[in-house]
Amino acid sequence: MPDVITSSVVMILQLVFNLVIAIGLGWVAQRYRMIEGLKIEIRTATSALVEQRIETWSVRLTGAIDGLSRQVGHIQERIERGDTAFDAAREREQQAELKYLARVDGLKDWIRDTCATRVDLDKLCGRIHELGQQLAHQ
Repeated sequence: MPDVITSSVVMILQLVFNLVIAIGLGWVAQRYRMIEGLKIEIRTATSALVEQRIETWSVRLTGAIDGLSRQVGHIQERIERGDTAFDAAREREQQAELKYLARVDGLKDWIRDTCATRVDLDKLCGRIHELGQQLAHQ
């Protein structure tokens, strides 16, 4: 009978041990599933945060590029207006230069027609000298 008691005690101890192991393994399995679930939640939350940050940076970058494009467009418009103004100023300057050259040519013609040349002055001096000699001989 002591063998039966011993074997019953051993069986009860094995049963208690198996029960403790089963409860421990159940608890570990539950914690493992919880940890795996948390890992999935962390991956999901991390992915969502990364996507949100990428979206935020994308919106900011798009806004910056749009602003830069508008500025380049304004600069291009100003350059085009400046080119138009420059062409108009160049045309006015050319017209003024042509008028100036025409007036200078007219002035040259007037001077040639109305003013005495060096040859004319030499002839005049010679004629005055001749008249002076004629008067002196009289």
